[in-house]
Amino acid sequence: MFETIRAKHAARPDKRSAQRVVHVLYLCALVLYVVWFGLSVTNVGKASALQGPASFFNAAIKGYLVFFLFCVFLLDAFLDGISARKLIFGVLAIILLQNVLSNIYTSETQKCVFQFFVWILLAYPRHLESRRALTVVWVTGAVFAGVVIALSVIGIVPNAEIKKSSAIAANSFGFRGLSVESLFLCSLIMTWVYCKSRSWNWLRASIAVVLMGAVFLVTGSRVNMALGIFQVIVTCLLSQGAKWAWVRGVLARALGKLGTWILPVFALLCLLLAILLSWTDTAPLKVVNKIMGGGIESGAAFFGEYGYPLFCERIERLSHLDNTFIYVVMSCGLVCLVCLVVLYWKFARFVERQPDPYMSLLIVLVAAHMLFDSTMFLPVYNPVLIAIGAFIAMGPRLPATEKSGANKRPGI
Repeated sequence: MFETIRAKHAARPDKRSAQRVVHVLYLCALVLYVVWFGLSVTNVGKASALQGPASFFNAAIKGYLVFFLFCVFLLDAFLDGISARKLIFGVLAIILLQNVLSNIYTSETQKCVFQFFVWILLAYPRHLESRRALTVVWVTGAVFAGVVIALSVIGIVPNAEIKKSSAIAANSFGFRGLSVESLFLCSLIMTWVYCKSRSWNWLRASIAVVLMGAVFLVTGSRVNMALGIFQVIVTCLLSQGAKWAWVRGVLARALGKLGTWILPVFALLCLLLAILLSWTDTAPLKVVNKIMGGGIESGAAFFGEYGYPLFCERIERLSHLDNTFIYVVMSCGLVCLVCLVVLYWKFARFVERQPDPYMSLLIVLVAAHMLFDSTMFLPVYNPVLIAIGAFIAMGPRLPATEKSGANKRPGI
């Protein structure tokens, strides 16, 4: 899935060259974004030898990346026009962004996160295969993580010692915490598994399991480990030969349905549980809250204090909200959550109809992550966002007569 859309008539060579330039510019912007995000979750800026360059790079990215993406957006619009989806998303996203930027309690880093989220999706160029974009994300993230870990081992980047619940000293290897380290590395591994899923084999499966196990031994994150192993197992089952075609068929249909409905169901469930917990404090609700990482109880406290905001509200102390759905409600409002859930649902339905069971699996994993971490606006943690950017950039559907044989549109 997510291959380049084949036009009915081949583009002129000069236009194809211009499209490649736009694609390269967008991929360069992704590289800059991943490095900026990596600097925000690591201690590179605290290293005395790197403090100056890191601060300069961070300031430059904050100042110019949105402008860079805006230029890519204009170039792509000039070459291929603007799809109806992109137009609708752009209007809603700009309204959201204006509300967020006017919130005096939102930190500068959070404001940059929202800005980059909007423009990475809005500037996604038509005809760019999303697997290429995701490959750039995981390669850049892996190189950055490797450099940070190496610098922390030799003592250049501060290496925080953290006590795990088992009282065993753990090492953050240059990251700002074990949870951040686990989420960053596991997200890169999961993105890599998806990008390689078409040519999956047992060697890659073994490498993925070893990497997930190493992250677990360092960070102790059971959730990320379990989701990563689940992805590897299902990818192995989906990659079996003709002898197990019936297994692939059953799994593909199940993942398609699950991917379509899991995020709306999770969003509704989290909101209902938080509302109930704000009204009553029963033992079953506490057990459910504990299973879901404690985010429901935090959401209930916010609902009890601030109510149920429809739009962006000036609310403090949101940084420790680990549940994505409640975080979106308290930072952007219920209307924003509904719009994002509808966007995910439309995209998941498109994936189901392709079908692409590997992307459906990735949607399921991301939805599960959202129960424990605020990942809705972070493309590094949430690779589905890049694919949604390709979905938004798509033009109108081809006629039904062109959807068979060699003329079948291969997706995004």
